[in-house]
Order: sequence, then structure tokens, then C-alpha cells
Amino acid sequence: MEKTALITGASGGLGKAAGKRLKAAGWIIVRVGRTQQRLEDWDDADDISIVADVSTTDGANFAIERCEELGGKPPAGLVNCAGSVVILPMHRTKEEHYRQIIRDNLDTAFFTPRAFVNALIRSKQSGAAVLVSSVAARIGIANHEVIGAL
Repeated sequence: MEKTALITGASGGLGKAAGKRLKAAGWIIVRVGRTQQRLEDWDDADDISIVADVSTTDGANFAIERCEELGGKPPAGLVNCAGSVVILPMHRTKEEHYRQIIRDNLDTAFFTPRAFVNALIRSKQSGAAVLVSSVAARIGIANHEVIGAL
């Protein structure tokens, strides 16, 4: 039985690498990103693409619901690679930079797994999720204060 994996932030390097490994293990890959153009840059045209901003409840729900429509059931796997980094010293970090980092990293790590778990509960299906984060908080990197706070 084929399993589907939904990968957010799929146009980035981590998302692409996760997709290739899962595909090699027999998974069907559904990529999620904010722009169709970046998703089209993916090497494998067989994979399914969904354009959504998973930093919002509506965007995360849309991605999961669209995946369900395409596959007939919720994805069995979620790989949340959505995120971004602002490399600025704290004194030069504007509030809009800070808010964007929170949306891109923290909000995606909440709204997407919540939509995923809710879909699994509704369908009485099991699944697994992997959330990717920055090493900046653990090791401390200069000019990464905002991302390190997460």
C-alpha cells in the first residue's frame, strides 16, 4: 500500500532532500510551497504540488485538504521544512523581520501539524510527522538572534 508524504517548504534544499529519500522508499510525494514557480524547479515532475502558505490556519488546512482530495485520504507522513532565516544583528532587526520569522518558523510548526493531526483523527488513520528547525538556538550563532529565540 502506497503512503503519501506532505512536505512543506518543499522548494528548499531540506524539503527536496527529504522528498528524494521518501520517494526512494516508495512514498508518494506531495510538495507544498508558497509559489508555483519554485515548486516547478523540483527535479521530479511526477510529484504533486500544492501552493499554500502554511503559516496560517487556512493555508495549513488547505494544504492537508487538497492532499486528501488528490489521494483520497490524509497523508500518512508530514515533513515540515517550511521556514526562513533573517541574518541581522538584533539592533538592526526591524519588527517586520521579526514577525516574518515567527510566521515562517513558529506558526508553520504549529498550524501544519495541527491540520495534519486533525485530518488523521477524522479519518481514524495513524501517521508520523517530522519538524525541522534551526541549530542556531542550540549552538548560538552571531546575528541569528531572532531565529535562535525559536
